[in-house]
Amino acid sequence: CRDAIATALDTLESVAPAAAEPGQRSDELIRQVRERADFERIVNFYRYLLTKPRLKGRALEQFRYVSRMLHRLLLEPLAAELSGKTDLIVLPDGMLGFIPFETLLDADSAYLAQRCAVRYSQSLSVLDNIAGRVWADDRLPLAAFGGAIYRPDSYAREMAAGDAQYREMRRAADPQRGTEGTAAAPWHNLPGTLVEVRMIRDAVDGSDIFTGDEVDESRIKRLSADGQLRRYRVVHFATHGQVDLARPELSAVVLSQYDPPRGGEDGYLRVPEVAGLELNADLVNLSACETGLGKIYGGEGVVGLTQAFLLAGANGLSVSLWQVADESTMRFMVALYRLVRETGMPYPAAFAAIRRQFISGEVGGGAYQNPYFWAPFVYYGQ
Repeated sequence: CRDAIATALDTLESVAPAAAEPGQRSDELIRQVRERADFERIVNFYRYLLTKPRLKGRALEQFRYVSRMLHRLLLEPLAAELSGKTDLIVLPDGMLGFIPFETLLDADSAYLAQRCAVRYSQSLSVLDNIAGRVWADDRLPLAAFGGAIYRPDSYAREMAAGDAQYREMRRAADPQRGTEGTAAAPWHNLPGTLVEVRMIRDAVDGSDIFTGDEVDESRIKRLSADGQLRRYRVVHFATHGQVDLARPELSAVVLSQYDPPRGGEDGYLRVPEVAGLELNADLVNLSACETGLGKIYGGEGVVGLTQAFLLAGANGLSVSLWQVADESTMRFMVALYRLVRETGMPYPAAFAAIRRQFISGEVGGGAYQNPYFWAPFVYYGQ
């Protein structure tokens, strides 16, 4: 595997310099890489490096090297068009939908996130469809779902830690909001999500939060059927996420779990069910793991929860590309909503601003400067 990666990177190094030559197109260069090496292996290797919370030594050198080569391959052919631009829309093709362009390093070792606000779309037609939506101005600010019940027997004890953290504004435990949960391996409770939605409530006046038993699949469907979900500008889910790459229709937002199931629902809000929700949201924020992943279809990009929420009525959507940590995610999301409240800036610009605060050390005192903490969440839509 190491030899194969080394060969692929050697090919990337031989092709990427051509990106600086006038008249070279990035799609032509990518085709050359695909013909001469395993481009998917390069992307997967880069994703592996991005998901390391502590990059150092050889891994840090490899990350910087691959990041710069991808920048030369994907962005430098467009240098003239990008000059002076601060907003960038990316329509990622194939495996490129699995990496955040914000992490690419230029020749000065600056992240793209430090220069541009980046948002993504499956296609221009999707953007056109969203642009035609006009929602009412009298909607409520935000609905946040968090502190779901995954293990009822230990819920009260584990959430007590979240209560203490919220009251004392202390750091939470750092469990992963992973995608490993199955019927045989129950999902872990997430005390940090309870802190997250309570802090969001404090940051956004007039917001509503739903916790514990309220983070229930049947309840959310009733809120949709009754027209209640359409009343919110922002819908925020701080939960587990489950992704099925082979069968994207089974990917889900994982809500409170009960044995036996309650209300005739299994607690998995899957792609078809998401698409059937009634939303009039400026933003749906999936503060969960790997919700931006899915199956790649030619001409459509990555199909999964992202498309489902856009179909349901979200004009913008934040999804994640890898497993996220509780504490840093809570800090990111609370800082995001505070910034929007204080400045009124659009969400894509706010996401970019918070990323820069993480990179500079303004948030977390330097503990979250690694892309693992600030880059998993990417923004789709307008």
